[in-house]
Amino acid sequence: MEAPRDLPSHLFTAFQVVGLPWPDVRISHFDGVLAELGEHPEAQRLREHAGKLRRIQDTFFEHLSELADDHDGDRMLLARHKDEPCVTGIREGWAETAAAMPEFHAAIATFARGLLGGRPAVPDYLAAVPAWVEKRPGRGIRDEPTAGRGPAADALLRWREDPYGPRICVVTGSPAAGKTRLLSWFSYSGVWDWSGYPGPAEAAICLRGMDVDDAVGELAGQFKLGDAGLAALDRPVLVTVADAHRSNDPERAFAELVLPLAVNPHVRLLVELSHPDAAEGLGPPAFVLDLDDPRATDRAAFTAWYDAERVARSPFTAGQVYPSPGLAALAARAEGADPGPDLPMDVRVARAWLDALSPDARAAAGTLALAFGPIGLYTWRLLHCGRHRDDPEAAARGVAEAAARLPLAEPRLPAYAIGLPFLAEAVVPPAAAHGELAAVMRGWPVSAELSPPVYVSNHLAHHERLAGGPGAVTPLPLRRPPAGVTRELLEDLYGPEGVDRPRDDEIHPAIAHAPTRRFLTEVGLSVDGLNQPGWTGEHRRFVEPLTEFWSGTVDDLRACAGLPDDLGALFMLDGLDSWYLFLDGRTGVVYEVHEALETARVAHRDVESYAYFVYVIHRERRLWCEGRDAHREAAYWCADDLTLELHTYEPEAMAGDDALWPPTLEDYTLLT
Repeated sequence: MEAPRDLPSHLFTAFQVVGLPWPDVRISHFDGVLAELGEHPEAQRLREHAGKLRRIQDTFFEHLSELADDHDGDRMLLARHKDEPCVTGIREGWAETAAAMPEFHAAIATFARGLLGGRPAVPDYLAAVPAWVEKRPGRGIRDEPTAGRGPAADALLRWREDPYGPRICVVTGSPAAGKTRLLSWFSYSGVWDWSGYPGPAEAAICLRGMDVDDAVGELAGQFKLGDAGLAALDRPVLVTVADAHRSNDPERAFAELVLPLAVNPHVRLLVELSHPDAAEGLGPPAFVLDLDDPRATDRAAFTAWYDAERVARSPFTAGQVYPSPGLAALAARAEGADPGPDLPMDVRVARAWLDALSPDARAAAGTLALAFGPIGLYTWRLLHCGRHRDDPEAAARGVAEAAARLPLAEPRLPAYAIGLPFLAEAVVPPAAAHGELAAVMRGWPVSAELSPPVYVSNHLAHHERLAGGPGAVTPLPLRRPPAGVTRELLEDLYGPEGVDRPRDDEIHPAIAHAPTRRFLTEVGLSVDGLNQPGWTGEHRRFVEPLTEFWSGTVDDLRACAGLPDDLGALFMLDGLDSWYLFLDGRTGVVYEVHEALETARVAHRDVESYAYFVYVIHRERRLWCEGRDAHREAAYWCADDLTLELHTYEPEAMAGDDALWPPTLEDYTLLT
C-alpha cells in the first residue's frame, strides 16, 4: 500500500499498520491552483472544498500521530499491535471516511481542472511552471542528472507532479541526444533492470531488442496483472517506455503497446519516440520534450561535464556537440582527425572516432553493433572471438582497444553499446553475421546449475530469426583467447605485498607436483582468500598439510568420499563460506569440499585455474563494485558477465548437482 506524499515520514509505520488506503491528496496543489485563479468567482468554492479536504486529512494524520506516540514510536511494537484495539479502533473509526476520500478528492480535482480550463491544455514545462507545481520538484532517490540535463529533468518532474496537465509526455530528439538515458534516470532504471521508480504505481521498460509480446508480459508482470494483461489496468499508474523505435518490431510496438497505454485514461505515459510528429498519433494531447531544444540543457554544466570527459587529442569542443550528451560522450573520446565542417556533426564524430582505431578494434566495434542491447566486456569478447576464430588473441585485443575508447552505456557500469546510428552503420557487418552470433552463443557451455547469460535469454531468439530460424543455425565450438595468470597480472592488482609467493624451500615437500611448485614460486597467489581477507594467517597454505593444519579432523577427512587417500599431500587453499578448497600436492588438482566433510569433487584442474577465478572476481569487485560511488546494479551486471567468462574458461567447474561455483557466482553478493 502506497503512502500519500503529504504523510509525515515518522507516521509511515502507523499508516501501514492501520492499513487504510488514502489518496495522494497533495494539498499544496490546490493552494497553487487558488493562487493561479486569483479573484475568479468560483475560487471561494474551491477554497472551501480544499479546506474541508485538508481538515479531514489533518485529523486522520493527528490520530496516526497519537497512535505512534502511544507506542513511543516503536515500529516493532506497532506492528505487533496490528490487531489490538489500539489499532483496530482507528481502522474501524476511519474506514468509512477512507473509502469515500478517493471520490471526494477526485471530485475536487475535477472541479479545479474545470476552473483552469482557460489555461493551455499542454503547459511548456521547460518555460513556465504552473503555480501548483514546484519550480524544482524533489529528485527523490535519483542522483543529480549529468551532462547539464537538469532543465530537462526538472521538466519531466513538473509534468509528473502536475495533476491537471496532460497524461502523456513524449521525449524526442536527434540520435544520441540522450533520450533513453533521461528516461532511465526518471524511472530509476538501468541497463540491468527497467522496472520503474520504486512503488506499486509505476513501471518502466526499455523496448530495445524486445519482442512486443515479451514487453507486454513484462509490464503486466510489473503491475502484477497476471493473465489479464495491460487491458486490466484500472487504477492510476505511471508507465515509462523507452526506445520504442528500436524494438524488434517498432510498428507493432507502437500499435499494440504504446497506443493502448496512451488511450487508457488511468495511465500517465512517458514515452520515447524518435520524431516529435509521432506524438500526434497518440490521440490525447501530450507534452513534447525535445532534447534538441537548447533550453533542455544547461550549457555551462554541459561544457564542464564535456571538458572533464574529453581526452587531450579530441578535435571537438563542447560547443560543437552541444546539446547532445550521447554524441558528446563519443566526441570526447575521438582521437582521429575531424573530416571537416561540410559533414553533419554525427558523421564527423563517428569518423574521427574510427580514424584512431586499429582494424582489429574496428572489427570489434562491428560485433558490438550487432548486439540488441548493452553487453559486458567478457560477453563482447567471447562473441567477437567466436566470430573471428582464426586469431582469437587479435580479436580480444581489438575488443580491449575499442572498449577503452568507447563511452560506457551507463556511467560506472562496464556495459558497452554502439549508440550513434551513423557509427553503427559504418561498422556493422552484413546481416548474415547475426547467424554467426547465434552459432557462437549456441556453442557456449550449458550447465543445469547455471542460468543462461541474460543477453542469451533476452536476444538469442531474435538473432536466430534474423539468421533464418533456429534450424538454420549450427552451433560453433567454443573459441576464446587463452587466459593465463602471470606475476605481473597479480602484482598489478594486489601490489607486491598482496601476493603470496613462497620460496621453494618454504613449500612443504608433499607438494611434489612440479608445475604447481613452479606456479607458486614464480607467479604466486593472492594473500587473501576469495571472500576472507587475511584468513590465511601466516601463509600456512603451503607449509602445513591438512593432517597437521586440521589434525583433529583426520578421521572425518578419511571418510570424505572423493578425496585422495594420501591426506598428507592435501593442503588448505581457500575457504568460501561453508566450502573449502583443498590442493592435492601430488597432482596439482584442487578439490571442493562442503564443511560437512562428506563428499569431495574436483573444482579446478590446477592451481592456476583457481588463481584465475579469484583474480577476475577480485578485479571486477575492485574496478566496479566497491566504494560509495559504485553503481547500484554493478554487482548484478558484473556477476552475470563474469559467470559467462569463468564458465567458458573451465566448464567442468560448473558441472554437477553439488558444484561449488554455480551458486557462488550467481550470488551477486560475491562482488560486494
